[in-house]
Amino acid sequence: MFKSFSLRSKLILILLGVSLLAALIVIGVGYFVGVESIEKEVYARLTSARNGKAFEVEEYFHQEAAVVEILAKSEKAAQAIQEFTMAFRQIEASDTISCTRDLEAYYDDFLDSLGQNLTVRRELSSYYPNSAAACYLQYHYLSKSTLTDARYEVDNAGDGSEYSTVHERYHDFYREALQKFGFYDIFLIDIQTKTIMYSVMKETDYATSLSSGPYRNSNLAALAEKVEKNADLNEAQIADFSFYRPSYGAPAAFMGSPVFYRNELVGILAVQLSVDKINRIMNYGGEWAENGLGETGEVLLVGEDYLLRSDPRSFLTDKDRFIENMKQINMNDEKIDLMASIGPILVTELRSDNITRALRGESNITEMIGYNNDAILSAFTPVDLPGGLRWALVTEIDEAEAMSPVQRFQNLNLAAVALIIAIITIMAMAITRSLIRPIDRLTEGAEAVRAGDTKVRVEKIANDEMGRLTEVFNGMVESIDEQKSEIEKQARENNDLLYNRFPDAIAERYRNGEVNIVDKFQGVTILSADLRGTSSLDEFTPDMAWPIVQEVSARFNDAADELGMEVIIAIPDGFLCVCGMNIPRLDNARRVAIMALKMREIIENINTKHNVSLVLNAGMSTGPVLAGILEDQTKNYVIWGPAVDAAQRLAYLAARNMTLGTEEMMRLMAGNFHFDKVHTIKLGPKNIIRVGRLVGRVTDLQAAGVEFTPLDLDAPTTKKS
Repeated sequence: MFKSFSLRSKLILILLGVSLLAALIVIGVGYFVGVESIEKEVYARLTSARNGKAFEVEEYFHQEAAVVEILAKSEKAAQAIQEFTMAFRQIEASDTISCTRDLEAYYDDFLDSLGQNLTVRRELSSYYPNSAAACYLQYHYLSKSTLTDARYEVDNAGDGSEYSTVHERYHDFYREALQKFGFYDIFLIDIQTKTIMYSVMKETDYATSLSSGPYRNSNLAALAEKVEKNADLNEAQIADFSFYRPSYGAPAAFMGSPVFYRNELVGILAVQLSVDKINRIMNYGGEWAENGLGETGEVLLVGEDYLLRSDPRSFLTDKDRFIENMKQINMNDEKIDLMASIGPILVTELRSDNITRALRGESNITEMIGYNNDAILSAFTPVDLPGGLRWALVTEIDEAEAMSPVQRFQNLNLAAVALIIAIITIMAMAITRSLIRPIDRLTEGAEAVRAGDTKVRVEKIANDEMGRLTEVFNGMVESIDEQKSEIEKQARENNDLLYNRFPDAIAERYRNGEVNIVDKFQGVTILSADLRGTSSLDEFTPDMAWPIVQEVSARFNDAADELGMEVIIAIPDGFLCVCGMNIPRLDNARRVAIMALKMREIIENINTKHNVSLVLNAGMSTGPVLAGILEDQTKNYVIWGPAVDAAQRLAYLAARNMTLGTEEMMRLMAGNFHFDKVHTIKLGPKNIIRVGRLVGRVTDLQAAGVEFTPLDLDAPTTKKS
C-alpha cells in the first residue's frame, strides 16, 4: 500500500513519524515535571496569602492595642476621667430632668431603628438610662442636639453645666484621635460605677452604668470587668464581637486599657473597633484578583463560636446569591433576615474541620467542600489577638480556578504537540514542493490558460531544463494574451457602435443574433426638429464651430436621456426622437412637450453663450409607427408612418423658433400645456389637419403672470395654410 503513495506523501509520513515520536517523549517528561511545579506554586501562593493576612490581622490588633495603651497611660486620660466623674456627680446630685418626659420620643425612634436589625421587645424601660445624670446628659447631647447625624461635632451642649465645660476641654482631642486611628468610638469609664462618663459618638450607652444600666450584659460591660480584673497587667484587653444594641445591633468588638492616677486605678479607656477597617484588611479593599485570589478566592475570619468575624467576598460581590446559598444549607429564616439587614458577621456559622484545627493552633492546606458546596482549596491558620483571644483565618479558592494553570499547561502541551505536527507537516510539504514545484506550476498555468486566464505567468525558479520550458510557456501565453486583447478591443468598439446607433432594446436584440428586425408600435409620440441658422457658424473657424455643434448635440442627447426619449436621428441640422416606442410609457405626450421646451431653452442658451443665431423649428405628433433595421450597407434603424411624416412636415412648415403640435397632441396635453394660433395645414391631397403653436406649461405661464385664454379645440378654425 505504501508503494502506491506519491513521493510527496511518503516524505511527509516519514518526517511526521520520526519527529512526532521525539516530540512526544520530550513533552511527556516536561508535562509531569511542569504539573508538579505548578501545583507547588498554587499551594505556595495560597499559603502566602494566608500567612500575609494572618500577620496583617494580628499586627492590626496589636497596633490598636498599643494605641489604646498609650491613650490610657497619658496624663490627659487620668485627668479627664476625674474631671468628668466630678462633673457627672454634680449633675447626679440635682434632679433636673424627667427621663420619661424628655427622652421618650428619642427612644421611640431608637427602638424603631433597632427593630429593623434585631428582634427586640419594645419595652422602653429596658433601654432607658438608670440615673438622673444619664437622663440629663442624653437629653442635652442626644435628644436635644440639632446635629442628629453628627453629634460628635458638638463640643458644648450649651446647658451651662460644669460637665459641658469639661466636655469642651477634652472632646476635640478624643474626636481627633478617633478619626486619626480609625476607631468607631472612644469611651472614658469610671472604675467605681462602671459609668460611661464620656463617649465621642454619643449613642444610647452614653452616661449609663455598665454594671447596673441597660447594657450591663453587653460585651463592652464584659470588657470593663476584664480590664479591672487584669489591671495589674497594665495592658489592653479585648472583648470579642457581639451584636451591640446602642449601635443599632451592629456587630461590635471593644478594646480597653486601665487608666491610673498616681498608681491608683481610676478608670478605663475603651474603644469600639471598626468592622469596616477589619473588612478592608480581609478583602484587600475589593482588589482580590489583583492580589492573587483570582475570581473566587477570599479570606475569612472565624471566631471561637464558629461565626464569621469578617464579610465574605461572595457576600460583598453578590449579596443575593450568598443569601440563597445560605438558604440551601438550611439557615433558618430568622438568621436570613438578620443577615440581610446587618450582614453575615456573627450570623453565618462556618463549622468545618479546617476551622476547628485552626482554633486548636494548627496551620495547613486541605481540599474540601466549601460553604457554597463547591470543591475548594483551604489554607487555614490561627490568629492570636491581645488578651488571649484566638480566631481562625481561612484562605479559600475554588479548586477548579486554583488548578486552572494546570489545565492551561495541559492545553499548552496539546497545542505544542499540534504545533510541532503542523511545523513538521509544513516542512515536509516544503521539501517535496521544492522538488516538484516547477511541474506543478506549469500544470497550474496550463489549466488556467485552458480556463481562459491569459494573464497567468509561471515564475522561473531555476536555470535548468525546467527553467527553459517555463520561458517557452510564458512566451506562448503572452502571444495568446495579445491576440485575446486585440479581439476584445474590437468587440468593445463594435458593441459601443451598436448601442450608439440603435436604441438599447433593439441593440440587444441585434447583438443576440436576431435578424429582420421590424416592429409596429401603437401610441408613439414623435418630436422632429429642424435646426436652422447654422450659416451663422460660417464666421467661425472649424476649430471654433465644431465644439458648438457638439455642444448642441450633447445637450439634446442629455435631455433625451433624462426624459426617457429614444433618439432616432441626431445630425447637426436635424433631430428626431420618439417616446413610448421600445419603452412603453403612459405620459408620452407630456415628455415630448417638455423635450421641445428644453430644446428651445438649450438653443437660447447656446445663442447667448456663443453669440450665434440658431433657430429651432419643431413638430410634434402621435400615433402608430413602424421601426426596423435596414438590411443594407448602412444598417440604419429607421421609423416611418403617418405620425412620423406629420411631425417632420410640421417642423418644416413651422415659423421661426416655433413648435407645432397636432390636434391630438393638443387634446392629450390640454390643461397642462398651452397652445395658440390654431390653424389648419395641408399635408397631402386629402390630409388636412389642425395644428397649434406650443407656448409653454400652464403652471409656468401662470407663475410668470402671463395672461392667456384657455384653448377651445372645439371652436371652428378659420385660418388655413
